[in-house]
Amino acid sequence: MRENAKVIIYPYSPKSIGLTSDKLQKNTIIVAPYAMKEHYLNYNQDNVLFVRSYNYTSIVDIIQELVKKYILLEFIVLSEQDIEFGGFLNDFYGSCKIAQGLTNATLYRNKYFMRTCLKGKVNQPEFYLVRSKPMIYNICNKSNKFWIMKPLSKDSAQGIIKIDEQNLKKVELYEESYILEEMIEYEVMYTTDGICVGQDIVEFFINQYDKPILETFGNSKRHITRTHSLDLDKRLKEMLFESTKIILETFNKHGEVLPFHMEWFFTKDADVIFCEAASRFGGKIGSLIQTCYDFSIFDRYWDIKLSNKDVVFTSFNEIRNPEKISFNYSAYKNNGKLTFIPKFENKNVNFKVELNQNYVASSTIQENAFELYETYNSEREYVEAIQKLDKLSSSLIYE
Repeated sequence: MRENAKVIIYPYSPKSIGLTSDKLQKNTIIVAPYAMKEHYLNYNQDNVLFVRSYNYTSIVDIIQELVKKYILLEFIVLSEQDIEFGGFLNDFYGSCKIAQGLTNATLYRNKYFMRTCLKGKVNQPEFYLVRSKPMIYNICNKSNKFWIMKPLSKDSAQGIIKIDEQNLKKVELYEESYILEEMIEYEVMYTTDGICVGQDIVEFFINQYDKPILETFGNSKRHITRTHSLDLDKRLKEMLFESTKIILETFNKHGEVLPFHMEWFFTKDADVIFCEAASRFGGKIGSLIQTCYDFSIFDRYWDIKLSNKDVVFTSFNEIRNPEKISFNYSAYKNNGKLTFIPKFENKNVNFKVELNQNYVASSTIQENAFELYETYNSEREYVEAIQKLDKLSSSLIYE
């Protein structure tokens, strides 16, 4: 008789999603690239299947063998680029009716479907699906707005192009389809992060980016993710909570247990405008939540997902508020050969570059020269720390 099993498919270090060995149940199976083997040395090796050629075909080959031994309840996929693949696997091979299916995965992944299903429910930029240059010309020439063009299913500002009169004719289309969005001028980008069970929120946190992401590549040369301001307006927090709830109610139909990460523009007119949503953990944010609130959102998720722990839903009045500021500072790489790195007093700096190596300037927020996490008790201390880090970052010399 076949036993039940759950399959986790993840191409990166399990540490990045808080998947420690003690979280695995007897019949939890992890499929991972062979290159990640050193990250699983302390795991029961019977629970981990390594793939030398990590691609969908190889993964399906493994699944075909697993279905001979197990009833596969669910496939858990938390890597952004593989979310839709996980939805397909749940629909085709999985037996759990509340697992994330392909429709749900697509809504969290495909920006055009995402925006279309939310039209009239949350504030959004004007948007169009475009497949050719004439379509782009036609829309842009009829409007005096600025536009940005995004691939339908990429993250971290990958492939985003700002459209204006100067570069309109130079635009090259590398994807079959794009979404063309009205460019929103905003003061701050907030994120809402947490865990949901279907349409209900279990955990909820508000965080923010220091600067508009696209601007950081040209100006500050670094990206900062932080817990929200200590004096954040209650009305704004409630707007973010209620808007997040609308998206969960629109997308989730079957009691899916999901982490969520949503991004929101906050304009000078105090409008909250939806940017995008994802059914995954938000980059650096799990670590910020841990240090700021002394709470592991990863442990909470895996306890629900793998151990079937009971859940209590959260209302707006029950959400946690920070008493200190935790942040991640990621300094971008520049073009050229790195010839000088200043001395850093902070021992927690994670350098990702080496002296006398050639580098290309960062084009995504993941591509950085160094990063670190810090925590401070006040906005003044935070500002002073950022100023020091900016000075150190600008001292790296590329020739």
